[in-house]
Amino acid sequence: MTFVTAAVVFLFSSCERNSYQVFSTKYRVMFTCDMSQPPFRQAADTPGRFIMLRRGAGNLTVTDPEGKSTEVELTQQQNMTFCLGLAGLILGKPTFNNEKQEVWAFDLACPECDMESHRLSVSIDGFATCSHCGNSWNLNNGGFPTSSGPRTLYRYPTSAFGTTLTVSN
Repeated sequence: MTFVTAAVVFLFSSCERNSYQVFSTKYRVMFTCDMSQPPFRQAADTPGRFIMLRRGAGNLTVTDPEGKSTEVELTQQQNMTFCLGLAGLILGKPTFNNEKQEVWAFDLACPECDMESHRLSVSIDGFATCSHCGNSWNLNNGGFPTSSGPRTLYRYPTSAFGTTLTVSN
């Protein structure tokens, strides 16, 4: 076996769990909001503050780290087009490795459990924790785990035009 063939075999046999990609394509995401409007504004205004978004029947539930929830009614168009990953989204501005002060988006599902029903809880200090497996992640440091072993959170690409934020993969 030549070196090139061996390298190709090695690359294709690498486990996805141990490979790192900045953005996930595992679950479909398509979401748009006006970050100048409540309840989304708090994620754009305050670095280190993250909000959670879950989809309901015709509405969007937005929860802040203190546990206060706001229901946002979706239009028929939004209801048909919005996809929020596996379990919902976490939106906020990380305080580290974010020189452009962009809003980042993570999946609300635990990447270790990889189930819609295993949603993360987000603390006021920017840590996401799974009550099922006990793992936690630092949202202020790119969604990396706080201990060795677990994979990083599923992160989705964001783009901003004025105050409009789009999360899409």
